[in-house]
Amino acid sequence: MNTIISKITIAALLSGFSLFAVAGEMNDASTGNAKENKIEIKDFAFNPQNITVKSGEKITWINKDEEPHTVVSVGKQFKKSPGLDTDQTYTINSSYD
Repeated sequence: MNTIISKITIAALLSGFSLFAVAGEMNDASTGNAKENKIEIKDFAFNPQNITVKSGEKITWINKDEEPHTVVSVGKQFKKSPGLDTDQTYTINSSYD
């Protein structure tokens, strides 16, 4: 049940970004780039809750929960992530519609 709720919550958050992905990748959190925009998933919440990015910038979600999470787009603007275990990340390159 928690996984379904987290998928719905992530999907709702992503619908406000109006982005689509050129590419997506999954990594360990330790391999991130300092210039990326990062969203941490912890306690079934996002930090930051809102983010503004420029077209072409990367967005990385980092799962800090004990439960696995996925990153999805309500409008199917980018490929759904695989299940992210604790400390795994998912990164997309963004561009505006």
